[in-house]
Amino acid sequence: MPVAQEIPLIEESIRLFRQKTPTGEIPTELQQYYTWYRQEMATCESKGYYKDFTQEITKLSIKYDIYKTLNVTTTREGAAVKYESILERTSKVKPMEMNNRTNHCTAKLPMGHYYIWCVRNGKSTSDTSKKVQIYENTELQLVEE
Repeated sequence: MPVAQEIPLIEESIRLFRQKTPTGEIPTELQQYYTWYRQEMATCESKGYYKDFTQEITKLSIKYDIYKTLNVTTTREGAAVKYESILERTSKVKPMEMNNRTNHCTAKLPMGHYYIWCVRNGKSTSDTSKKVQIYENTELQLVEE
């Protein structure tokens, strides 16, 4: 039987959150999700609770002031960069836009699982379904179509 693949976002966020809690326990908001994750690790991302789980990670990251640097580049500079969490996309929340254009596009984001893409003249120029786990400082090269 193959060994289940851990999800780095979940493992790192749990490690960091344990450091922030006085008892070193997993925060209450994540305990049930984490139990399910440990049982279904290989298929966790396809489960209905995954988007809620990652949104709770994002909320706790904000609560504990844990932000990671995201630097986005494209082959041609000057693209706008948009992003939204998995839950925000399914909830039809308007995507956020980073303050600077590529290739000087750096932002501090709370840990989470995001869709990230670039836009020029109001039209998407890269894959809008690209998902990125933000759990460490990240360099991201978006490929434009």
